Amino acid sequence: TIVDRAGLDNFLTSVEKSSKESSVQPPVFIPTGLFVQSMEYSNANNTIVTGYLWQRFTLGVHDDIQRGFLFPEMSSADDMEVEEQFRRKEGNTETVHWFFRVVLRERFDYSHYPFDKANIWLRLWSSDFENNVVLIPDLEAHTLINPTSLPGLEKDLFLPGWTFEQSYYDYKYNTFTTDFGKVSHQG
Repeated sequence: TIVDRAGLDNFLTSVEKSSKESSVQPPVFIPTGLFVQSMEYSNANNTIVTGYLWQRFTLGVHDDIQRGFLFPEMSSADDMEVEEQFRRKEGNTETVHWFFRVVLRERFDYSHYPFDKANIWLRLWSSDFENNVVLIPDLEAHTLINPTSLPGLEKDLFLPGWTFEQSYYDYKYNTFTTDFGKVSHQG
């Protein structure tokens, strides 16, 4: 879980070290921000989420990196709408900003109803499968990053019957049993 700049820097150092040790392409870090505007349960396992997502690219460094992202937990290809809002270049930075609406397939445990807790997670991948792209939280876009301050959530976000306790960025290492059709896939 990333709760401050020092924690993010430690994580980035470990990713760089790991890629050197395994002789893979050096990672490319892309600052990515997320702002959730609304959530709604559409059924027992699907959550509709809307909001904004942005990425910051360093011109001259990230020119060959594909702009974009994927929600791997979307329930089907028809359940995601993404509309680019703008691209802005300031100095050596290009910021791309999107609006999204996605239906995410979640696994909830209802065995403790009505005292259950639910973790709604929005897992993101880079849409660039050619490079070793690691999406990192755009910490500078938040005034507070403490999980109890609910970074990235609309202040008046309402989900009937639920109380938001925390929001945070975190990383989970996954091992896949596929190379996604590309022998040198490093994502």
